[in-house]
Amino acid sequence: MDNQNNLTPTEPEPTQTSYQPQSQQMAPQAPIEQPPVAQTPFTAPVPETPKKSKKKLIIIIVIILLLGVSGTVIYLNFLKPQSILNPEVNDNKVSYSAIDQAKIVAKKDFKKGEMAIFGDLKVKYNSIKHNMPDTEYYQAGTGKELVAINLNLSNADNSSKVTFKKRDFELYYNNSSTPTPAVDIIFANDTVYDDQNLNGDIVFEVSKYATSLKLQYTTTIYTETSDYGEQSLAYTLEI
Repeated sequence: MDNQNNLTPTEPEPTQTSYQPQSQQMAPQAPIEQPPVAQTPFTAPVPETPKKSKKKLIIIIVIILLLGVSGTVIYLNFLKPQSILNPEVNDNKVSYSAIDQAKIVAKKDFKKGEMAIFGDLKVKYNSIKHNMPDTEYYQAGTGKELVAINLNLSNADNSSKVTFKKRDFELYYNNSSTPTPAVDIIFANDTVYDDQNLNGDIVFEVSKYATSLKLQYTTTIYTETSDYGEQSLAYTLEI
């Protein structure tokens, strides 16, 4: 008991730590900061307004129309068959006989003194008579006169009869762009048969002292196909 009371408490032994020189201790390193990465801000798409959408639609329509017009022009001028552009050329819809096609491409304007070929009619100018007397049916107006143009008419192709009418003949004068119709036609008959030669006069009312007279004859050719087609051919002869 006494022994227990006399016991002195023992102090704990100090813990020995290994001493490291201060110079060898590694100081804690601070983390390296990375520069911030720039980010593109998100921009929501702006919806088109009705006005912009309408404008864009109009532009698209205009472009389509321009392309269509350009294609049509190219087709008509470069790709379309000539038989469609020129009805005188044979195709499945419009077909003229070989004789009529020859008339289409034949000479149309004749100088004074030339033998003129007016389609199926051969025309030779002989003379002109001025100041023809008035008749019961035709009187010259003020400042005008009646002139009679004398012609020889014959059959040009010698294969069929050729019929002509007063309305087929007109006269240009004084460089006018509008012809004057005939007021009378004086021939033995209005038909020229094979190897026949008719002489007669065609009467016109013109200004006195008219110059640059040019006789015009107009005839019509027709297609041979079931689809109806016709073409007028005009011929002129200087008087």
